[in-house]
Amino acid sequence: MSIATLLLALIALRADGLRQKAVAIYDPLQTPSMRLSPDTLHFPDSATGPQESAFWELSRDGGPRPGGSEIVSLSWKRSDGSVLRRDWPHLRVVRTERIPVALRRMVRGEIPDNSCLKWEWRETLARTTAPPDSSKLGQLRMRTGAGPGQVLTSTQLEPLPTVIQGQRITMVSSRSGASATVEGIAQEDGSPGSKILVQCPWGKRIRCQVQPDGTARSLE
Repeated sequence: MSIATLLLALIALRADGLRQKAVAIYDPLQTPSMRLSPDTLHFPDSATGPQESAFWELSRDGGPRPGGSEIVSLSWKRSDGSVLRRDWPHLRVVRTERIPVALRRMVRGEIPDNSCLKWEWRETLARTTAPPDSSKLGQLRMRTGAGPGQVLTSTQLEPLPTVIQGQRITMVSSRSGASATVEGIAQEDGSPGSKILVQCPWGKRIRCQVQPDGTARSLE
């Protein structure tokens, strides 16, 4: 081994500008209804890696709605790309989202719009349920009721039904590789993926799952 090579092996790689890199990681995750503010005050701006590390990478492994205390991975890698060591610096991320608040009492089945909602920017915690998408108003209805001043979450809303109670619907049943269809009557409203009861021509009610094409697949 030459002296130059030996010296390079003994010099530990230094990672600088980590704070700026951390901010850059979260920028692409922001949306028109979600803002992210990484607090880098207590995040290291530089770090020294192990000997033999040729380069480093800063990344995160998490969902699309980061918030609260996050752990970022600082990977020190050999020249062939294999990981020599990983460090796990902590980073606090403040998340604010555009939240709908009911202006009046709302009932189950109602289709909300901007006349009965006000939208506010509020800080949301790591475990906070995602708010509904404002661009989908008019395509959703209330799954449960809500009172004046109550914050609405995505779990309180559901897609408008594609199947209405009393509507005739094609029911598909598959058994042993064979399938059969029969026309039934929906006993409740449903949207793709939801489970409803369908009454067959002979009177029996069968639990079915509504399909994207508007048919109902028997679950029995």
